Formats: sequence, C-alpha cells, structure tokens
Amino acid sequence: MTGNLVTGSRILGDCLLESLVPAFHTPDASLLCIPGSGHGGWAWRFWLPLFAQAGYGGHALSFPNHGEAPSMEMERYCALTIDDYVARVVQIAAVLPKPLVLIGHSLGGIVAQLAAQRIESAALVLVASSGPRQLGLRRGELFPADQPVVFAPDVVGPRWFTDAAPEIMAWALARLAPESPGVLNGSGGRAEVDPSLIRCPVLVVEAGRDASSIPSQAELAALYGGDLLLFPEAGHDIMLERTALRAARGVLGWLDRNLPIQSRHPHAGYPIT
Repeated sequence: MTGNLVTGSRILGDCLLESLVPAFHTPDASLLCIPGSGHGGWAWRFWLPLFAQAGYGGHALSFPNHGEAPSMEMERYCALTIDDYVARVVQIAAVLPKPLVLIGHSLGGIVAQLAAQRIESAALVLVASSGPRQLGLRRGELFPADQPVVFAPDVVGPRWFTDAAPEIMAWALARLAPESPGVLNGSGGRAEVDPSLIRCPVLVVEAGRDASSIPSQAELAALYGGDLLLFPEAGHDIMLERTALRAARGVLGWLDRNLPIQSRHPHAGYPIT
C-alpha cells in the first residue's frame, strides 16, 4: 500500500497485469489499459496513479514477451495474431470488477476496438489509436513472419515522441520489446470492426504532432459517433510526454460525464483541453 492506494501485479495466463486501486473503497470502474506495439504496462506509469486517485481501478496490461510478462518460445510468439491479443484482453476483462472501461494506445487501440465488440464495456477510450479497415490501409507491406519486429530507437524516437522529457524518452525507448509480426500484420488498417457492435460511449484522444502511421483520429471518432479530445503539442506516446497528466485529466473528466454510474469521486471539473 502507498498512501491511499494499493499496488499489485499478477500473472494471468501469459500476460502481466499491474494494478493500482483505491485502498479504502470499491473502485468506481475498472480501467484496463492496453499498450501499443513494443510497449508494456510500463507505458501507463503516469496515468495509473491519477486514475486510482480519482477513485478508479487502474490496470495496465503487458502481453507475453513484453516487460515483465512471461516469455514464450520465439516461433510461437511470431505466429501470434491480433485475434490472440484480443482473446487475452477478453479473458482478463472477465476477471476485473465491473463496470469496465477499455483504454487502448496505438496497436492497443485496435485491439480494444476488436475486444469491445465481444464484451460489455461501459466506455472505450482510444489514444493515438490504430484504426479498422474502414479508415484505409496504413501499411502496405507485411513484416516477415519468421522474426520479431525490432524498433530501432533512432527510427521510432522521432516518430513517437515530440515533447517528452529526454530522460523519460530514453527510459521508454530502452524498454521497447520486439513485437510479434503476426500481430502487426493484422493491424495497420487490416482488421475489420463492426461499429454497430460497439454500443458504449467512445472517446478518441488525438496527439496533434503524431508522426506515426495511424489514421485520422477525427475520422476514427466519427466512425463510432464518439468524442474527440485533441492535444495539439503532443506526440504519439502522449501518455509519456509532458502533456501526460493533462491528457489523463481530460480522460477522467470525460469518463465522469459518460460512465453509467454515480461516481463517488467526481472529477468533472478537470479541463477537457
């Protein structure tokens, strides 16, 4: 326990779930945070404490071979598909207290969209998110299926970070894990989502200086009839940039206004921009 918060971690199948929850009352909702390609639960280090302090249960997921999650044999890891990631999210969502909110960043965003078709989610938050096939193909060539995709810091650094503190950017780049090519080859505009199956409120958080290959976040929000929250100065990894806390407060304000619960810890006063 740290102050009024309780920390914990557990292995669920071949994934790691790290949690931060209020110590003295039942969380108003479970926020399941799904990381982008190469990232682990560590990517949510600034958002989880704010979520828990606001009365929510914050849960950060690491897929196998990411961060401190269990490792699997490389041939099997490379053969994973995006549906395998979705299945893991569905399984983990089943053990978390309800109501449940899915929050996905980048690759984790399309995983969250696919999972939201299959489970009852009270809200869906997409952060600098990949999109479905309806928004167009974003990456033409497929990655070789027999080797993991390695993210070179000098290549992805300028694409993913714009306004991060140098020490945070270096810390994050050092933790990037090689991603399964099978998973990546199912994203980038190749996954099919039926918007009619996603019946919960949707928020899309856009980083105005995002240099990655994701689709228009305004079009993504429109696809689901959702809200758009723009941070003009932020880069793709908005959760780790100087905008991180302001963005998290914007998400909290939106959640308090849109979740079908009477929050015991209202934060509707958080600025939306």
